[in-house]
Amino acid sequence: MLYKTRQVRTEKGLFVELVREEAVVYPDTKVSNPEDIHELMKVLGVVQSDVEQLWAVCLNAKNKVVGVFLVSQGTTNCTIVIPKDIFKRALLVNANSVIITHNHPSGVVTPSKEDKDVTERCYDAGKIIGIELLDHIVVSEDDYYSFKKESDI
Repeated sequence: MLYKTRQVRTEKGLFVELVREEAVVYPDTKVSNPEDIHELMKVLGVVQSDVEQLWAVCLNAKNKVVGVFLVSQGTTNCTIVIPKDIFKRALLVNANSVIITHNHPSGVVTPSKEDKDVTERCYDAGKIIGIELLDHIVVSEDDYYSFKKESDI
C-alpha cells in the first residue's frame, strides 16, 4: 500500500497535508483460482504473520489484479472487518470485483462462524454497490479454504 501526500493551503492560509491511499498496481497478474490468491499471500508474507490480517484483492472485468490492500490487522485469532473498508478500496481502483482473504496464524484454515458471517455481509454489500465478492479465502502457510470452492458463497 502506498500513500501520497501533498500540502494544500486553506482559505485562512493554513497548510493541510492530505494523504491519499493508493494500491500497488499489478499489471500482468491475473487471478483464475484460489491457488493464485494463496500464492500471492505467500509472496506478501501474510501466511507467516502471527496476527490475523484481512486483505482485499481488487480485480478488473478480466480478473486482472488492479490493487491489493491490507484492510485490517488484528490479534492472533481475530480481526475487525467492516465491509465499507473493503469496498472503499475497491472503488478507489475502479474494481469490478473483489476477493477477500485473511490468514489464520494457528495454521487451521477451517472458517469460524464469524468468518462465515463476514462473508455473507460482504457478499450482500457487494451486490448492493455493484462490486461482486468473488471469494473469501482463508490462508495458512500450507493450506487454504475457499468459500467459493466449498460452495459457501
